[in-house]
Amino acid sequence: LAGLRLLPVPPRSQRAVPAIGRFLCSPTSLAMAMACHGVDLPTAQVAAQVFDPSSSLYGNWPFNTAAAAEFGLTAHVEYAASLRTVQDYLLAGLPVIASIRPGVLADGTRSEGHLVVVRGFHCHGNSGRLFLNDPWGQTPSEIRQCWKLERFERCWKHYIYVLAANERQGGRLRRSAD
Repeated sequence: LAGLRLLPVPPRSQRAVPAIGRFLCSPTSLAMAMACHGVDLPTAQVAAQVFDPSSSLYGNWPFNTAAAAEFGLTAHVEYAASLRTVQDYLLAGLPVIASIRPGVLADGTRSEGHLVVVRGFHCHGNSGRLFLNDPWGQTPSEIRQCWKLERFERCWKHYIYVLAANERQGGRLRRSAD
């Protein structure tokens, strides 16, 4: 990894949605990444779109990637063997939704797993930092975080999903009706 890259991913809190917010890291991360691509929808609307009634989950990744496609984006899930893959997507202007290991969130709440949006990096030699949006935060300063690469690598499960403009639509994105 080398250089500096930051993408304009807006901060959003999953806890801004009353009653169900604690379950919304995936749709909130999806909403942040979609907004970076010009599709700015309320988190609650994205959550309703991606809810999987058969499992009662908002974090079903195929549902999340299918929802992105409904708004003119392509999306895919992959196993990324190294941070180089994440860096390549960031250099291409694509934020990366990354799965991190179960543990304790910033406020002490236990998590069975969590998603964050990687929106940038600053690296020099073998050291550096990743800039990410953690949807568990409640304020922009809690959401926008900067992690040392070593911390991210310890937490990261290497599973990601990535959104991009649909080339068949000439890069133009459909927006939902307000």
